[in-house]
Amino acid sequence: GIKLAIVGATGVVGRKFLTVLAERKIKIDQLVLFASKKSAGQQIAFDGQMHEVIELSEANILKNKTDYALFSAGGQIALAFAPIFAGEKTVVIDNSSAFRMDEAIPLVVPEVNGHDAFKHDYIIANPNCSIFIFLSAKTVKNFLPTTPVAPTMANLIPISVHL
Repeated sequence: GIKLAIVGATGVVGRKFLTVLAERKIKIDQLVLFASKKSAGQQIAFDGQMHEVIELSEANILKNKTDYALFSAGGQIALAFAPIFAGEKTVVIDNSSAFRMDEAIPLVVPEVNGHDAFKHDYIIANPNCSIFIFLSAKTVKNFLPTTPVAPTMANLIPISVHL
């Protein structure tokens, strides 16, 4: 199993991450749920257990080491905190626009260029729905342009687990 952090855990996409992870039965040994100070203390159920949401801060990141961090908390949060996780050798999969145009950071759509998930320096950018549709249309002959963002990000975990 893996040690996983979700940044933005109380938001719609953060909760969708949990749903998709449960549906795919990905073995998670440790789950750390990060959110804003006002959301800290909330309890969220996952895999038959209650998990307390903790405030996203450098100190809490350093206290709660993880293998992977799924980010869906906006670009400013990603820019501020993804490098801290990366510095601790946590693979960050970011759903914001913060790193999408950075040529040093792979922009990965697992169904299209999943192999690029292995070419990272601990941060991987994930496209939004419109970019996914564009990339799919350019590289896949038959595609369904309805793939939601959260399942696409969840596809990165099985790929990345072998890093």
